[in-house]
Amino acid sequence: MSNATYQTTGTPRLVELGTAACIPCALMKPGLDELKTEYAGRLDVEVIDTLLNPGAKTEYNAPYCATQVYIAASGKELYRHVGYSSKEDILANWRQLGIDLSVPVKQPKPGAQ
Repeated sequence: MSNATYQTTGTPRLVELGTAACIPCALMKPGLDELKTEYAGRLDVEVIDTLLNPGAKTEYNAPYCATQVYIAASGKELYRHVGYSSKEDILANWRQLGIDLSVPVKQPKPGAQ
């Protein structure tokens, strides 16, 4: 893990960096797509193809394909993993980090500070 801080999104974020030619990346795609749908509003899932966006490798300090970066709602990097991760592994990692994705994120009321 690094001391990196990324853009604040208001929800936890998983960034997967890889390529379409990467076998572990391709195997992860269905699970990542399910996470995007099933946890919409509670988890942002971003898949970045580093062949199409090579600057992302530098931005996320991710020289290897199939790198997952776990980012808190505050933008602070919490954890990273290199290699294949199943949907279940990803959810278990969030639980180990103390993030309960089963609970909807509380949004501030309009005008509240």
